[in-house]
Amino acid sequence: MGSQIGAWTNYVILPVLPRFTAIAVRGTNVALTLTTVSNQLYLVERSDDLTSGSWTTVTNSLPGNGALVTLTNAVPLDLSKRFYRVRQLP
Repeated sequence: MGSQIGAWTNYVILPVLPRFTAIAVRGTNVALTLTTVSNQLYLVERSDDLTSGSWTTVTNSLPGNGALVTLTNAVPLDLSKRFYRVRQLP
């Protein structure tokens, strides 16, 4: 008598590396557009100086929808540069 294997109900969502697809300066704001996966959360961080090694959270709960998502970050007028990074949360 053979054994029966039932339907698989467990699955794993592998992280898909998010990436910025557009960065636009609008006055004192920067609009960041990034790729997302549905039902996943994203962490976006910023740094004004890469040599410091310090990053500040812009958002730690940006919801993905399977399409492009845009968020806005305020930037001081006297700031000459700012760096951003994004990662998918587990």
